[in-house]
Amino acid sequence: MKIIRPVTVDETRLVTSNVAESEYPIYSSGASYAKGDRCYVPANHTVYEAAVAVSGVDPVDDVATAKTPKWLRVGATNRWAMFDGKIGTGTTAAEPWAVGDGVGIQVEVQPGAVINGVAFFGLVADAVTVEVIDDYEGTVYSRRRSLISSAGIDSWYSWFFEPIERDTDLVLDDLPSYGSATLRISIDREGAPATCGLVVIGAQRKIGHLKWGAQPGITDYSRKGRDVFGRPEIVPRGFSKILSADVDIDTQRVDAVLKMLAGYRSTALVWIGAIQYSSTILYGYFRDFTPVLDNRIFSEISIDIEGLNE
Repeated sequence: MKIIRPVTVDETRLVTSNVAESEYPIYSSGASYAKGDRCYVPANHTVYEAAVAVSGVDPVDDVATAKTPKWLRVGATNRWAMFDGKIGTGTTAAEPWAVGDGVGIQVEVQPGAVINGVAFFGLVADAVTVEVIDDYEGTVYSRRRSLISSAGIDSWYSWFFEPIERDTDLVLDDLPSYGSATLRISIDREGAPATCGLVVIGAQRKIGHLKWGAQPGITDYSRKGRDVFGRPEIVPRGFSKILSADVDIDTQRVDAVLKMLAGYRSTALVWIGAIQYSSTILYGYFRDFTPVLDNRIFSEISIDIEGLNE
């Protein structure tokens, strides 16, 4: 098991993007907004919706200070939704790439720190291409990954007759460790806009070895019930991944691992249980962990992880 510690992507690190900031107009203090109208504020890359008819009320200050706000915060603008730390929102585009022949989303990021891992969540696309470009050495890493899923394809019959499905999550953990290179991400989809719910870039840190017996699953937030006549009523809602696992670690690293986890107790991380099993890859927080000092060589940590909503 290992983690990816996120690097914040802001205006100083997002070098280029082929995605328009927002489909909504920029907020203007001189404009009048009817209930339901939307606009965005470039300073914080956030979309707001008028809760009532409003004019001359700054949405940022209103949401932050008013007891009864006239504005509602909708979320990050389209360009920045893939960097907002939330899976449930996403960047969507069907624009030609600036580099290459694809259509969809293409961004270039200069992390300003050493990174060697990138994770994607909430993808709706055909393929993802990741390149690491150094100013002196040129392109030192380039990998294109098709999102066509092979999960459950275990016979010739399923190969030919099961419907084609695509992965929504992807982790690349073999990026070279460069501190000053540019990371180019290209997401393409034929015939429809490509979507990326969240991209996380950062440095990896190993925790230990995931043991057999890990328990992946989901927490479903859908509402399920019955009306007065006994007929089922189902309101589909989001869900989050969960994982309960035991991890073997070197006993001499127990203190370091506990200190590291304590430092990230309120920080969402990418958790990679076993990269070959997507059900053990989550973006979220640990709920609890319990170390057991077995012997001088190996020890064990029981850890529960709760992913963010998808």
